[in-house]
Amino acid sequence: MRRWNLLFLAIGMAALCGMVAHIGATMLTQGLLRVGWGFLALCALHFSAIALDACNLRFCAGESGARVPALQFIRANLAGHAINSATPFGQLGELTKYSLLSEHVPEEDAAATMVLSNLVRLVATCLLLGIGQPLVTLVLGLESSVSTLIHASSALFLVIAMGTVVVVRGGVGRLPFELAKRLGIPSDQVERARAFWSRVESLARRGARNRRQMVYAGAMVACSAACDLAEVTVILWLLGVEHGPSVALLAMGNAQIVSWLTGFVPLGAGTAEAGAYVFFRALGLPPNIGVLLELVKKVRRVVFVGLGVVVLGNQAFRQHLGGRIPAPEPAVAPSPDYSPVDRA
Repeated sequence: MRRWNLLFLAIGMAALCGMVAHIGATMLTQGLLRVGWGFLALCALHFSAIALDACNLRFCAGESGARVPALQFIRANLAGHAINSATPFGQLGELTKYSLLSEHVPEEDAAATMVLSNLVRLVATCLLLGIGQPLVTLVLGLESSVSTLIHASSALFLVIAMGTVVVVRGGVGRLPFELAKRLGIPSDQVERARAFWSRVESLARRGARNRRQMVYAGAMVACSAACDLAEVTVILWLLGVEHGPSVALLAMGNAQIVSWLTGFVPLGAGTAEAGAYVFFRALGLPPNIGVLLELVKKVRRVVFVGLGVVVLGNQAFRQHLGGRIPAPEPAVAPSPDYSPVDRA
């Protein structure tokens, strides 16, 4: 995995430099001055969310994950989060997490952990936004046209949540692999990929049937989402916005949809700010508040991309030392009757 870690380190460093150049030193300074020492609270809340997401990873890893120190999951999640924050579509970081987790658990278990944890987070986030947004519109008394759009987005979140549950129970089927063959990918490669995915899918579905494990994982994701909501609420409070939690929840929903629609834009250059500008204007709030909100989040993002680069750099340095540092004990492959351990 050494070459992969070096590649991810290079990508992270390039993305960090690109983000700083895109935002500009002046705007970074202005964003920090606007929130003052409150920026430390924002970083603490965001790190708490990352640590809670790491707990979700560990619960989804089952028995093989129980033998791995929690710090390794935090390290993998922090590095992956940094790469996700700075690359198009926000998915390259998942490969980073997989690469780091594969050093401690079997590759199939690492892949199953990534699949299951992401599905748990997607369902929990969509349920929060799908149920919470309509309630917020009642509290704020928004105009009918704005409420209609928010209700439509809420319905979309709920459909995604239910569709994800259906996919988890039924599997992806043969269609993606048949499509790969039609696109000209060699059949032997497709069959190897399908065999690997079948084993991964089997492990993930077995973990999903463990109700206690899913309750714990879902609780971690819910607490992580609460930290994200608190972070946005604090920013809005520092910027002088009333009804902070309600507006924060709507802003999170809007930001999620904007990121899905514009994920192909490198570094989200201007898309988040534009989406927030339009959304806050529709809410009857000063649109510059939306821009400042996204600006402060980008400043915080630069900080955590830097932390992720440090984590990847430390890993590359340790691997470069080779024999000077004892290698971790090889993970024991799961037995055929493997099932995730219950945590009392």
